[in-house]
Amino acid sequence: MRVLKTSQVFIERGHDVTILCFPDSRLHFEAQKLNIKCYPLKFANGIHLTEIKKLRSSIEKEKLEIIHSQFSRDLRFIVPALGRKKPKIPLVLTKRVGSYISKKDIFHKYLYKKVDLVTAISNVIRQNVIDTCPVKPEKVKVIYNGINPEEYKKAFSNRTQLREKFQVAGNCVIGMAARFTPGKGHETFLQAVKQVANLSKNLKFWIIGEESFGEEDYAKQIYNLSDTLNLKGNIEFLGFRKDLPDLLAAMDILVVPSHAEAFGNIAIEGMAVELPVIASNTDGLLDIVINGETGIHFTPGDSGQLADALNELILNPDKRKIYGKAGKRRVENLFDEKTQFDKLEKIFLQLAGK
Repeated sequence: MRVLKTSQVFIERGHDVTILCFPDSRLHFEAQKLNIKCYPLKFANGIHLTEIKKLRSSIEKEKLEIIHSQFSRDLRFIVPALGRKKPKIPLVLTKRVGSYISKKDIFHKYLYKKVDLVTAISNVIRQNVIDTCPVKPEKVKVIYNGINPEEYKKAFSNRTQLREKFQVAGNCVIGMAARFTPGKGHETFLQAVKQVANLSKNLKFWIIGEESFGEEDYAKQIYNLSDTLNLKGNIEFLGFRKDLPDLLAAMDILVVPSHAEAFGNIAIEGMAVELPVIASNTDGLLDIVINGETGIHFTPGDSGQLADALNELILNPDKRKIYGKAGKRRVENLFDEKTQFDKLEKIFLQLAGK
């Protein structure tokens, strides 16, 4: 999704973009729908000399001025394809997830020597790159994921009508939105709900999202846990929804109980509709949610701490409004996607000598 969005934005700004992708992949299909030029190559595990030669030929044919790699594993194809070409084509690598494997051996030193810049989606990922990869700190910059705040302003302006539509007018609505996968903290959320559900008759709890292929067993565990905790009358499982901005705008508190998050886009989306966010004090969420300013932090997996944070905000609607407005300002100042695309474009132009 990020590749497609970035490509669209750069094309709209007058740049010529080609996407290198695996043939007949989801990225390939979606790029074709958007009429974005694609160059499909069957890169897989191992080293494929034939494919490297094809890539080298494509680089020369397209007269590329910069290459933006989305996965570090693809450097083993891109770097050999670039060879010792003069003038050197700048190579940028984006890191979205951390690694616990040290990559400071001779082979990786060879690969990363050719990388001109690494962009990381959060400070925790930036530090992880510095700790595990043979790259100097000054060559690693943070470029956050972003959203278009205008898309969320419309939803927030319709908040009253939305709450009537979802039949929650007069209720305090608390929700989380995440794929059903281990590590997103569904168990922690349910256990905290059990502890605060009796604070008021006007509490509503939502879980938005569903399992992906292979995650059916985990989803079943979550549904069973809800039954075991006797939460049937308190919580609604809304499944996959395309109207997420509307649902967020109808809420009063957003919970992001992930055990680990390289970034945490949902926190930004919630803050864009002036929601106070209760989030795990981990990884990329620390870049987004400021404790005591835009929301409240708690220790990952600690349902007692989460329940205490919920209790604090349920009983203090004024504090919810203060945190929500501060969160909206933070999104507009730091996480507007236009700002992040401007930064990336400026970097590309500088590296390309333009």
